[in-house]
Amino acid sequence: MTLSEKPERKPNVVLDTNVIISAVLSRESPPANIFKLLLSDKIQNFATEEILGEIRGVLGRDAIAKYASVEFRDFALAAFEQKSAFVQPKYLPKVVPEDPDDDKFFHCALTANADFLISGDKNVLKIKELQKIKVVSPRDFLTHHSQP
Repeated sequence: MTLSEKPERKPNVVLDTNVIISAVLSRESPPANIFKLLLSDKIQNFATEEILGEIRGVLGRDAIAKYASVEFRDFALAAFEQKSAFVQPKYLPKVVPEDPDDDKFFHCALTANADFLISGDKNVLKIKELQKIKVVSPRDFLTHHSQP
């Protein structure tokens, strides 16, 4: 790289719980590829303690335990926590009328000034964009926005 070349800035993202859970359940899927980007530091994820708690709770469910070993679930949770920057939400608008519990992802994204909120939730994906934060599915993120 020459002095005049600037390295590409990695995208700032917020990953919805369903992306992490889907990555754990299907290791060859768009959510799994997003998780691999997180592990290889190609994206910067932001999270809150509330998001981490939700992921921890869902990973502990019996329905998930049937499909993923405790070791892999523990690895995924630890990697998510280690690779994420944690923020304390400053902005708390009501965003998802169908499921106000999903507002936490927008609160995190607004506070972190994220580029993308990546989700598989149809109620979240209806929003499309909020204050320059693009709301995209894992497949759309990989197709249009990720670095090789």
